[in-house]
Amino acid sequence: MENKPEPTNVNLNIDEGSASFFAHEFSVEINPTQATLDFKNVSSRTDQRSLSGKKHFKMVHNVISVEPLLLKEMSRILNEIIKKYEEKLGEIKKSEAMLKAEKELQKDVESIHKSQQKSSNKKADYLG
Repeated sequence: MENKPEPTNVNLNIDEGSASFFAHEFSVEINPTQATLDFKNVSSRTDQRSLSGKKHFKMVHNVISVEPLLLKEMSRILNEIIKKYEEKLGEIKKSEAMLKAEKELQKDVESIHKSQQKSSNKKADYLG
């Protein structure tokens, strides 16, 4: 007569994670053992109770760390999905509004750089 092991019951709890997350941008850091994808969501807030009316920005990060091999597999799969999407629906490109906003932002950045250069070129005046 053969001794069969008793079947064991296993409880499995699945964490569905947090609510879905919309990312406006992301960054990737990679080293020999892991790749870290940092997805960011930036949203503006205006505090109606504040007399200053200043805008506040909130940034939320969702970070995923994976092995480099999995990152490579993700890249392959994403490239296939994008290729199929563009074959069916056309090239994915930036909207006119996005291009216009980027141009305006670039002007603002250049203006800030010029004003910083002017202020750094001034000599100290200790006589008032």
